[in-house]
Amino acid sequence: MDWKYPMHCHSEPSQTATGEVLLRPPAPGKYRLTIDLEHWITRRVLARKEIPIIAA
Repeated sequence: MDWKYPMHCHSEPSQTATGEVLLRPPAPGKYRLTIDLEHWITRRVLARKEIPIIAA
């Protein structure tokens, strides 16, 4: 797949408590959303999830 990486978002836990994030891709296409679960003190990545997104 031809992936693009023009978006980056860093959210604090209080900002995503409901699990909602608004993404605004610059153009239609295929993107990959990567979510890192970080330890709240050390910021060490505990888990990572990659989700393919198709923006129309």
